[in-house]
Amino acid sequence: MDARRLIRHGRWWLRRERSRLGWRGLTGVALLLATLAVAVLALQPATQRIDSLRAEVTALRAALRAGTVAAPVAPASRADQLDTFHAFFPGADTLPAWLERIHEAARHNGIALDAGDYQLQPGGAERLMRYHVRLPVRGSYPQIRAFVAEVLNRVPAAALEELQLRREAIGAPQLEARLSFVVLLGGGR
Repeated sequence: MDARRLIRHGRWWLRRERSRLGWRGLTGVALLLATLAVAVLALQPATQRIDSLRAEVTALRAALRAGTVAAPVAPASRADQLDTFHAFFPGADTLPAWLERIHEAARHNGIALDAGDYQLQPGGAERLMRYHVRLPVRGSYPQIRAFVAEVLNRVPAAALEELQLRREAIGAPQLEARLSFVVLLGGGR
């Protein structure tokens, strides 16, 4: 049998089976093939992953019984944890750089910072100082939202304390906003 004759015979057989099965039979065959594909592509890798995790658990249990697993590190004292927390916050000498980032975020989002109220609040008994930045701004909602998001991303020690939005008329594209950020600074005590 040559190849052409074999191909013709195969096509004839497929047409005959297709007409014999009908659309319901073809749907069943398609579902059977889809099930096989899921079993091969999804279930088999998941089964292999489960087997590797079981082997890892067995190895860890054996190491634990043998005593070769290192003892867990004791947690730091509360004073050490508090010191680590306070070390996160930048010193007061870095404040001009943080303010410049706020102004860059405004320029980047098309918002003019014509005025602002800047006030340093000493920490008192706390070790953190608060620098309040109150900014009246005008812009569209997407501009103001992008500005706030960029400030919070670029100044990690900043927090949005207050946000007031006002629109002159329902259809007005511009909003008037009063934003109040607080920048937490280390070195308050």
